[in-house]
Amino acid sequence: MALSASSGYRRGAEIHFLVSGGQFMKLKSTAVLLCAIAALATSQAAADQDQIPLITWTPSDPPSFEFFFDNDIPPHPDQKVLQFVGEARSLVNAFPATFDIQIYFDYVAADGTTVLVPPPPFGYSNVLPADTNIYHIEGGPVILPFCPERVSIHFEIVSEVPIEFQGLFDHTCIPVPEPSAAVLLLLGLAPFVARRRQR
Repeated sequence: MALSASSGYRRGAEIHFLVSGGQFMKLKSTAVLLCAIAALATSQAAADQDQIPLITWTPSDPPSFEFFFDNDIPPHPDQKVLQFVGEARSLVNAFPATFDIQIYFDYVAADGTTVLVPPPPFGYSNVLPADTNIYHIEGGPVILPFCPERVSIHFEIVSEVPIEFQGLFDHTCIPVPEPSAAVLLLLGLAPFVARRRQR
């Protein structure tokens, strides 16, 4: 299973104005500015996503798994999005028994301490029936105010039956435009609005 992220643009309709040459140039300059602002507002870093391979677990195995990933860090300031989406199932039909896959994320804070989110014992719990059907599991999303160099994802399993699971771990760093794209948009529109009011 896989998720994908894509970005693009769509060409807008052409609009004609019955204005003088000087006014046309001003409108053209404003249009170029607004296009640049729109591109800035919709830009994102390339998605940082890693596949968690199919894991088969039995009650005799250790109850936890941990995966570490490095990040592609964009220019500051930025944010980090942590999210896991996947699927799981029991390998035997033991219904009405259930199993639980708990998901945590961790990162190294600016002061050097390791932070686990959510804090134990409140992980993202996925309690599922042990009936061999495939079920959706997830953890997050968590948004961090900065982009650490390395993050990890933890799986804690509580089960009396063998299970398997897999999924996609998204740990993308997203640049935050400065100043706000909304503020730039208002600044770009202000001269045009002022000219219309003066008429």
